[in-house]
Amino acid sequence: MRKFLFLFGAILAMVLPAATGPEYSIQAIRYANSPGDSVADLVMGAPKDEKVDTVFVIWLIRGGGHNILFDSGFHREKWFKYFPMTDYLRPDEAVKLAGVKPDEMTDVVISHAHWDHIGGIDLFPSIQKMSSNLRSSTPKDVCA
Repeated sequence: MRKFLFLFGAILAMVLPAATGPEYSIQAIRYANSPGDSVADLVMGAPKDEKVDTVFVIWLIRGGGHNILFDSGFHREKWFKYFPMTDYLRPDEAVKLAGVKPDEMTDVVISHAHWDHIGGIDLFPSIQKMSSNLRSSTPKDVCA
């Protein structure tokens, strides 16, 4: 979690406008819900009988001529067997509702290599630059 917060803070620091720089907007886009998840599965030491609804979100950062995706969500059918979802909308469709076509994405930042953060990167074919703590440097390599 600390890595995620540090990475997210670093992204914010990079995209926040300087006095003369371009304006940026950051938008959280919910693309799915997972009802009734065990809190103990998410937080070490939490009571095993507590449940919480988990939301799945990707972030859209716009400005300076860039459409930057922070995490890419997921879309492969196998994950629905293990993690029942409600109100699911494929991440590329969710981004369209926010006013950006998938082929208008310029960059992606992947917080970490979990299926629900990196599993939708192939839905955004125009992404040329990827930033992450992963060893691979192109979206094509990650999806192979």
